[in-house]
Amino acid sequence: MAPSRSARWPLRRAIAILLPVFAFYALPLGFAPALPPGYESSHVFLAMAIEERGSLDVDVEAAEWFIDHDLLKIDGHYRSNKPPGPALWLVPAVAAVDALTPGRPDFWTIAWVGRVAMLSLAFVVFLFALGRGLERLAPPAVAWGLVLAYGLASNAAVYATRYYGHDLAAIAHASAWLVLLRANRRPLDALWVGLLAGVGVACEYRTIGIAVVVFATAVVIGPRRVLATLLGAIGAALPAIALVAYRDAAFATNVIHAHRETAEIARFGLDGALGFTWPSPRKLVALLASPAIGLWFQAPWLLLAIPAIVVAVRRGGRAGRGVAVAAGIAFAVHLVLVASHAFWIGGATAGPRYLTAALPLLLFPIAGWLGDSHTRPGMRVALAAGAVAGLVFHAALLVTWPAVHTDADFLLRNPFRAHAIPLLASGHVAPTALEVLGIGPVVATIAWLGCASIPIALWVRFARVPVRAIGISGGIGALLVLAQATIGVDDRPADTERRDRIASALDREHFPRRDGRIAFAPRPSAIEPRPAGATIERLDPRASAVLPGSTRIEVVAEPFGYLRAPLWHAGALLVADTARNTLLRYRPGALEIVAFHSGHAGANTAFYPLPGTADLAALPDGRIVETEHGDRCVATLDGETLVDRIGDARLNSPNHVAVRGDGTIYFTDPPFGLRFLHGDPAREIDVCGVYRIRDDRTDLIVDKIAAPTGIALSPDERYLYVGDWSATRRVIRFTLDAAGGLVDAAPFADLSNTRGVDGIAVDDGGRVWVCTPGALLLFDADGTALARVAMPGPVTDVAFAPDDVVYVTTRGALVRITRSARPHD
Repeated sequence: MAPSRSARWPLRRAIAILLPVFAFYALPLGFAPALPPGYESSHVFLAMAIEERGSLDVDVEAAEWFIDHDLLKIDGHYRSNKPPGPALWLVPAVAAVDALTPGRPDFWTIAWVGRVAMLSLAFVVFLFALGRGLERLAPPAVAWGLVLAYGLASNAAVYATRYYGHDLAAIAHASAWLVLLRANRRPLDALWVGLLAGVGVACEYRTIGIAVVVFATAVVIGPRRVLATLLGAIGAALPAIALVAYRDAAFATNVIHAHRETAEIARFGLDGALGFTWPSPRKLVALLASPAIGLWFQAPWLLLAIPAIVVAVRRGGRAGRGVAVAAGIAFAVHLVLVASHAFWIGGATAGPRYLTAALPLLLFPIAGWLGDSHTRPGMRVALAAGAVAGLVFHAALLVTWPAVHTDADFLLRNPFRAHAIPLLASGHVAPTALEVLGIGPVVATIAWLGCASIPIALWVRFARVPVRAIGISGGIGALLVLAQATIGVDDRPADTERRDRIASALDREHFPRRDGRIAFAPRPSAIEPRPAGATIERLDPRASAVLPGSTRIEVVAEPFGYLRAPLWHAGALLVADTARNTLLRYRPGALEIVAFHSGHAGANTAFYPLPGTADLAALPDGRIVETEHGDRCVATLDGETLVDRIGDARLNSPNHVAVRGDGTIYFTDPPFGLRFLHGDPAREIDVCGVYRIRDDRTDLIVDKIAAPTGIALSPDERYLYVGDWSATRRVIRFTLDAAGGLVDAAPFADLSNTRGVDGIAVDDGGRVWVCTPGALLLFDADGTALARVAMPGPVTDVAFAPDDVVYVTTRGALVRITRSARPHD
């Protein structure tokens, strides 16, 4: 590894390169790439609570935004179960928004300020420090080339505008490494290293392995080891004490993984400290080479760290060898920890987000290697070519943000080919800030991506890169892009004959084929019934008559992206996979596809979390009515749209539906099918209503429920039950008159101890079955809780079939409850 270098590019050159990089991050302005509020909402909520009320309770924010994602309810109060570091980082953003805007700060404004002004700007400032630090190991051209590659052609290009915690952890740990690069190290440096490593853990718990290695490195290679150890421990103790104090105040425990008791976390089987168990070889390979999340696809140039570390071990000096080897060890430790964690696949199309914090550590050995005078120039060409491929890969994903689900063959699918390229070819891209000026999305996206070409062009000029090297790098990069675009499993039907064979199962009268393809693989299928792992808790003696001791609960079909809308019709069960935008039909032992593009007829499903059919119900004339999230309407399966607008305003995303014997249709219209829920800019109706369709007229009959979901009629059609997924968590019973109009309303069931209310169904005995994220609840007609059936996954809907059979949909599986001894398979 080369010794420290005094040669540096002038400050004006560094600023000239980094300002366009900041524009690259800032221009999306929180839209592209934006995220639904569930992902980082807990950080924003906690920052708002601290700044506004000096409290750790986020009840006000959770109730206002109808979100409990990453929140834990302790002693009746919601608290963030995320690390507190990012929330503390966001407090100034909340204070600024509070001071500059009238009224209470808006969630979306704070999220935007946090992502652009707080995170993206901080990231670009870090890139400046990173470039200056790498200039100690390599010539300025190499150092700043690595900075550009990291900033534009790695996971950093995604997470510096999306997730707070992972990128802040990367900044903290890499900054600690920059301290180690000082030419004249002092014992006091260990204090800064310990402090930064502790801050990194406070931003992302799972980076504790990196913190341990960087701390040990500071002690080993630094002077006066005893004093360095003491100072480093003091530095690390400061954020550790703050972290322990937060855990104690929020959860009355100092166990870091205190939120392991939540149903959402527990269902992933988190065992061991921090949710770590044993590393999986399959996960290790996938993190490096999978088409979906592998580092080779995400940033192929980073793999140059492997030969760089080998060279450093062979001929590097003591300090250089120590820093390079320690960086490699830190990355390897973090890689193993991520591969042993239940959430190792986090990040979907943009790569495993838990690996992001360790990526900048690989820059140090690469810089030392490429800065060595003995290194062949071809390695710099390899760096540039890999950066070209990484930039194209990430840019395409940034502007399309395809929805990718963690199915069984997720690791083999290629999101670049299966989603980004088709969306770009069809002109479906995410909006950018330039659209405010009236520029079309494709042109605005090209202009936005042009921000990346400016710093690259400046670097080429300042580095005086030969034209031949540019051509060779671009050519190799193009070949890498071609490889990225071709490797992976194609999830489309292989040929027309196959699609026609699938479509032959259609009932032409009621289920006309909708041309298209299944959005995601693998195909779900019926399986040999297996125990669902459910438990029945009988809360009232009357429950035994409904769910006797002989009741069997079995999984009969899987896997699905997001299953819901079961309806027993014509001797079979119709179900919708809302995430995959398909309609299916199940008979014992067989599952067949009924229709593609069931809820969204267009090709652009990337901007809808759940684009497909939301619910199904039978009309008196035998037709099937469905609510369609993607097309935002209520329609029949034979193609007739019943309603999609109220006046000139489009509906939000019709959700559940119920039909009276006279043909009157009731449906709920929350915004849960939109990307940004209640704050989605595509909303045209402020109210989340319950509507009635009667005699070709659509009327708003309930406008006081903040988030209406499930809806069902009593057997005598005197009562209408509606679920409310707002902070109140309840079921309301409305009394109907003979014409189906509302007479009065009364609370039926208090579900405030649950995490939400989804589908509702009423059986012939008037008993009400309510679906919640954690269980299926059974109530008597008088509101008495009869039983609780705990399911392994979130329960979405329920339907009744002959012979005392109840079908229950969860997000990933179709479950059958058999209440008699009669066999069904």
